[in-house]
Amino acid sequence: MAYDRYLAICKPLRYSTIMTPGLLIKLAIVCLLWSLYCPVVETILISHLTFCGPNQIENVFCDFPPIIDLACSDTRLFKMVESALSSLIMLNFLCVLLSYVKIVFDILKIKTKGGRQKAFSTCGAHLIFVVLFFGSIGFMYIRIAKSYSPNYNRSVGVTFAVIVPLANPVIYGLRNQQIKTAFKKRLTSLKYS
Repeated sequence: MAYDRYLAICKPLRYSTIMTPGLLIKLAIVCLLWSLYCPVVETILISHLTFCGPNQIENVFCDFPPIIDLACSDTRLFKMVESALSSLIMLNFLCVLLSYVKIVFDILKIKTKGGRQKAFSTCGAHLIFVVLFFGSIGFMYIRIAKSYSPNYNRSVGVTFAVIVPLANPVIYGLRNQQIKTAFKKRLTSLKYS
């Protein structure tokens, strides 16, 4: 989606020749395969571990790092693979972020205020969602300390598993004029009641 926004704003005259249906399908397939690859690799590695002790996970949902903390066997290979996969995920974020930096610089070159507003509205919702999504992933999987409190893990887990998905329709919905009008009416009625 970031690449689509990049082409729409930075190369609008070439958009239809670059973003062909074939390229769109290829991008979707790559995203699908990548989203399946990461958890499958981690699941295979976890299946070879042995577990002992209390099998209670201190998190909002069942995720790989809390499961690894329960393992009795050597987890160095898993942690190396997870670090590599996390680095690749953050590399994806860096690519998306760099594309948005380029987009912002190109938008600032637009001379009319209306043109800048239209361009920002095209990519603003996606950028907000990307920052929320990758930010919560960063807090979950890129760990500076060896361990964090269960409350920290739960808070970040709720952000990732609940708040970000709930925010997605709100963020994208606010681009719709009818939803904006209804939202403003609701806020006004709450303000005066």
